[in-house]
Amino acid sequence: MDNTYKVNRFKMPLMQVIGVSAVATNFSVAFGLAAREDTDAYMWFLQQLRSSQESAQIRAPEVIVTDFEAALKKSLRHIFPNCQQQICTWHILKNVVLNIKKKWIGSLEGCEIVEADGIRDAWLAVMRAPNETQFLEIIDYLDTTYIPWREQFADFAVKKYLNFGVTVTSRVESSHHALKARLKHPYVDLYELQTAIWDMIQARKSQLAVDFDVGVSSRKVFWDDYPVVQNLIS
Repeated sequence: MDNTYKVNRFKMPLMQVIGVSAVATNFSVAFGLAAREDTDAYMWFLQQLRSSQESAQIRAPEVIVTDFEAALKKSLRHIFPNCQQQICTWHILKNVVLNIKKKWIGSLEGCEIVEADGIRDAWLAVMRAPNETQFLEIIDYLDTTYIPWREQFADFAVKKYLNFGVTVTSRVESSHHALKARLKHPYVDLYELQTAIWDMIQARKSQLAVDFDVGVSSRKVFWDDYPVVQNLIS
């Protein structure tokens, strides 16, 4: 789940929640507008989400991936206490590199993306610390900001949970872009925004039906060599 901006004339952030299907495609779960990005707003939104989930008798999510938003994470602990929270690894690396840029001498162009070169250059910047004080500052930053949350982003921990390999929020950000492509401009009224959301959902629903048909067809071809299973799916 993640917020997006510049989607209505009232400058209200739009929260979007997406899920991952059995064929690794995305589907929309919920949308919500709020005047502020604080604990009260997130609590209200998540309470509505939980209420809808329970009314529809849908199992609560096992994993929710977010950015490092303190108010959102606090609200999630209250509303979905049994859900494993995970932090977007792309945002972590980006924030670490930005902080390294502020403290270290050396060029880090191109390091804000999750690539081997970016990680290498960031580590080289750490290695080139001009003095012990700056070295200890960045180590302290990592130790206090991220290490306490290692269970929510380190691979050894997150792979214990059913996250379908999703460790970043890029899927929901991609959906943000798809929605904005349907808006005439960033200052639409709420009716126009609702219409664009509904149209996007319907288009995605149609595409998901196609994706599922392709997935099932592929599995039937694969299982044709097994008579027992073939009888079950015929």
